[in-house]
Amino acid sequence: MRKPIIDYEPVFGGIVFALTSALLSLVLLAPSESHSSHTGNFYLMFMCGSGMSWGVAQIVGYKNARGKGIQQTPILGTALGCVLIGLIMVAVTSGFYLFAPNHPSYTLVSGGVTVLLLSVGAFVGIRQGIWR
Repeated sequence: MRKPIIDYEPVFGGIVFALTSALLSLVLLAPSESHSSHTGNFYLMFMCGSGMSWGVAQIVGYKNARGKGIQQTPILGTALGCVLIGLIMVAVTSGFYLFAPNHPSYTLVSGGVTVLLLSVGAFVGIRQGIWR
């Protein structure tokens, strides 16, 4: 029996990991009221954990397949992936700014990560000739 070919997408896994970790941090930081649903919060935390593990599995699976000599080219490149994750982090930064006003360090850190990702994506894209 032939094994199915499994294609890993490490950049998409990184995007899913970034989104689910941001949602998890917003769920944990959101002010809870006395009549809030703990079951709903637990379910959201469980789904975020599942999404984070799937994203990490995409990255690790790609690295393992590459280490075994299986060459596969991901659809999203480094430049495009960094720009996509950076644009997603813009929404995360604004979410921290709106929903966690008592913790300005979260907004500053996610804003710094956003600038770093967009800068790396632009630099790599210009070097590879993608953005010309």
